[in-house]
Amino acid sequence: MKCHNTNDPLTGYIVKKKGIWYYKSRSKGTKLNINAKKLNTLFSEYLKQFELKKGLDKPFKQLVEHAFNQYQSNQQFDQSNLESRKRKLETQLDKIEERYAIGEIGADLYQKYTKKYSDELADIDRKITNGLKGSSNLENITNEAVKISNNLSSTWLNMSYEQKSELQQFVFPKGTTFEKEKQRVRTPEVNLLFELTKRTTGIYESKKSGILTHNEMDSALVELVGFEPTSKQGAKKFSTCLSIISFRNKSGK
Repeated sequence: MKCHNTNDPLTGYIVKKKGIWYYKSRSKGTKLNINAKKLNTLFSEYLKQFELKKGLDKPFKQLVEHAFNQYQSNQQFDQSNLESRKRKLETQLDKIEERYAIGEIGADLYQKYTKKYSDELADIDRKITNGLKGSSNLENITNEAVKISNNLSSTWLNMSYEQKSELQQFVFPKGTTFEKEKQRVRTPEVNLLFELTKRTTGIYESKKSGILTHNEMDSALVELVGFEPTSKQGAKKFSTCLSIISFRNKSGK
């Protein structure tokens, strides 16, 4: 966590006479000094807004699938372009190998262009695989998100220091800050999955029961700051969702 005003990381230290831990900002003049237990409590409370309330698993999964389908439908054209470019590169690579075999070009040019085409082919294969992986893993992604979000704040409190850091980075990809003046935790970005748990819970504060309508889901996505399915930012948000599987396996939670 960082100081909101200076963006400097907070440093932990212990007052030995009292045996109490504190966090402070290293920048001069900030006068940011807070009891570690208090800051941990504030952070735990901040996490609660991203917890999925009981009984909302089905509509949450419905909303995630709707968001993914919107994103995926806009990626079909890109997928087609990637496959077309891959075929052209494979043809160019075959021609280079043929020209080298019959002596039309030397070893230097052969190595230069085979490396260039091979590197681009590897990048295209990675992009195609990632697109397919997102679709096949969607059910696993939503299931893991439900498990984590059901008890997000208490789970974080019971984790080791290393696990807490990993969870914080996963939920808040750009980190968090502490604003001394208002005694609150802030973040510039939330993992899309937890933005959707918050939106699902928000919808059912006024909606008593039933599945989400198409209009409700569209409205929920529009209200998510920075989410545009066709944009690079939208792609990045979905890429963070895919990492939930590796996060769960690593943390063991």
